[in-house]
Amino acid sequence: MLKNKTVLETADKPFIDGIASKGFCGRIYPQNSTRSFLLKLLTGQRILVPRGILEAFHFKPYLNKQHVAYRLSPAILNRKKIMWIYNLTYKAKLRLMKAVTNTLKSMKEVKAEVFLYGNCKGVLLLKDLQVSRFPPPPSPSLFDPDEIESKTLKKFIIETAKKTNGMFLMPWGGGRLPINNLKPKTRSLAIISKSPLTLGLGKLLGLKTIKISSWLNEGLTSSLDNLPSTNVLFHIEKTDELSHMKLPLLKLSTIEKIDRKLKEKMEGKNIRVSLVVDHGTSSITGEHLEIKTPFCVFEGKNSFKSNVEFQEGTDGCCFHPEKLLEVLLNEN
Repeated sequence: MLKNKTVLETADKPFIDGIASKGFCGRIYPQNSTRSFLLKLLTGQRILVPRGILEAFHFKPYLNKQHVAYRLSPAILNRKKIMWIYNLTYKAKLRLMKAVTNTLKSMKEVKAEVFLYGNCKGVLLLKDLQVSRFPPPPSPSLFDPDEIESKTLKKFIIETAKKTNGMFLMPWGGGRLPINNLKPKTRSLAIISKSPLTLGLGKLLGLKTIKISSWLNEGLTSSLDNLPSTNVLFHIEKTDELSHMKLPLLKLSTIEKIDRKLKEKMEGKNIRVSLVVDHGTSSITGEHLEIKTPFCVFEGKNSFKSNVEFQEGTDGCCFHPEKLLEVLLNEN
């Protein structure tokens, strides 16, 4: 289908390749997630904050250390094995949302809150004495709900599944706020994204955050509007989502759409542009890949022909994310 090439190699992206041709290119040491990459990039520290806490901070930025937050992802239990669902139908989404709402009504005594977004992903927030550990996506994992120690989480999962013939929202990435306050490497940065993860991290670090509803055109417009006064990090998660859904051709067309829109919005403008792939995900298996990923930086009027391909094999020095922000912002 892709003739033994990656989606990024195959995509027709002359504008992005032009930036790589005239700019500075390099690669990033393997990262297992956007969360890991962004925490290291923005703080300069090898520190992990639970996924659930970061997303919860977007919806409720006045959490305290009594709160436990979990990320929620649609799943179905088949012979004690979790199968993650990335392509819920509209009918199934409504059914699952109704089941979750009714389950929460029967759990009023624990004051649990659920914040849903996207295709029935969400965050579960509650006050609990313990943090339960659950297997994360995307790999199928063995799981027995009867072995859950937390009565609250056991009820949330089992009661929801009963109402939907086995479908439920699986909690994972649980945790509490970090003990020490995190500090960003720079305050001169606005975070633009649809992702609660990215926006929550921005809020936790005290940075300006801008939530967009449509992912590309609105994000680029907002980026250009904010550039005169601050640096901008515009995070696009669409390509990663399509990889997990195992839709390589749709990922291909999405990258080409990004290239066309970048050209439309940015050609001829005298600005510094950095393109970064934060981690690898296979659009064939849907699994994360432990590979070095490319980045490139160019400053000037970006209107030129390309003679370098921006892809996983791009030549250049390899950087740890903790040392990358200065390169992207030219603050060495």
